[in-house]
Amino acid sequence: RLDPDWEWEVRLRTLGGFEITKEGVPMVFSGKLPKKALALLKMLVGNGPGDLPEQQILDALWPDEEGDAGDRALSVTLLRLRRLLGDNDLIRHQGGKLSLDGQRCWVDAWAFEHMLSALPGSGKATEGDSTYLEKALALYRGTFLPEDSEESWSVASRERLRAKFVHALVAQGRN
Repeated sequence: RLDPDWEWEVRLRTLGGFEITKEGVPMVFSGKLPKKALALLKMLVGNGPGDLPEQQILDALWPDEEGDAGDRALSVTLLRLRRLLGDNDLIRHQGGKLSLDGQRCWVDAWAFEHMLSALPGSGKATEGDSTYLEKALALYRGTFLPEDSEESWSVASRERLRAKFVHALVAQGRN
């Protein structure tokens, strides 16, 4: 269910810039920006629909915190993020791993990759696939989380998505 036309309660745009939309309305932050909570959310998105180990999050967001201090910082940040999103079940936390519920939240990068993976592996889209390919390409509005280009956790996702975009453009050009 990665259909962008579905009535998703929460939508996350990460390609070309970061935007959270709740019930069709873009979230605007007044006052102090919840940087750590948003960084946690972006890490979960960049990881894909799978589980992200707590230790990986701690190493990226709180590299200088040790033991219980890091665990407390993660717990507080997770609580703040859930409040920000208004949904405690949107982020799963179990067995030392966190994940974003892809059944409850639409993510443009995930939809982009899913649409491309559904195309034949030949690299040349058939006539029936060209519309699907165009829809996938339309999702790619730019670099993955460009405002986080200096964050080490974002590099692999950015490069993977960019490579898929380039391959999709080549496939479209062959039609």
